[in-house]
Amino acid sequence: MPPKPKFTKDEIIDAALEIARTSGITSVKARDVGEKLGCSSRPIFTFFAGMEELQQAVTEKAQSMFSDYLKVADNYVPAFKMRGMQMVKFAQNEPKLFQDLFMSGKNPIDFQELMSKCMKNFTTDMKYLQKDYQTDEKQIYSLFNNLWIHTYGICVMCATKYCTFTDEEIASILGQCFAGGMMLIKNNIGNMINSSPALRGSPEAKKMAGVFPGFNKEGV
Repeated sequence: MPPKPKFTKDEIIDAALEIARTSGITSVKARDVGEKLGCSSRPIFTFFAGMEELQQAVTEKAQSMFSDYLKVADNYVPAFKMRGMQMVKFAQNEPKLFQDLFMSGKNPIDFQELMSKCMKNFTTDMKYLQKDYQTDEKQIYSLFNNLWIHTYGICVMCATKYCTFTDEEIASILGQCFAGGMMLIKNNIGNMINSSPALRGSPEAKKMAGVFPGFNKEGV
């Protein structure tokens, strides 16, 4: 009868996750995990066919951690804004995991496809936003895109240690983005922001002078 494994599968994943939190998921090596557990690397391959399988398990555990961050927002109002703030907090607290989950795309996909995947985590919030602000599905989709891009940008700056933000600053930035998006929706001026820059002096530039409030007409 074979000896009983000294460590459980979950304990091995947890040890690998601790390494990933400081070095990244792809940096998880069998020898390092063994050292973390205080044993050889042999017990690892009792549960995993190879390191790719273990790294995938660590990725799934990291995704679960991220989901737990978002779930905190369920107890806050507005939950949608809190989810954005929690996403930033995850990037601040777990920069390596954030980079692995959201900054290491090997096969880039269409932006709209990416947004469709992201929105699955915010389905309930989409319904509340649509109801509370009397907006249709298309408008909410556009609003979500803009908010997600702003939030993601903040997350990247935090995860790469390029910049830091306080909770108050994050709340203000996301609040301004939301207010701006709602203004565009309520005033039906989406066409203004979809215009591409025009060469100064061209007919297109002259048209802009009559569309954009406060635009310097003399500068066309």
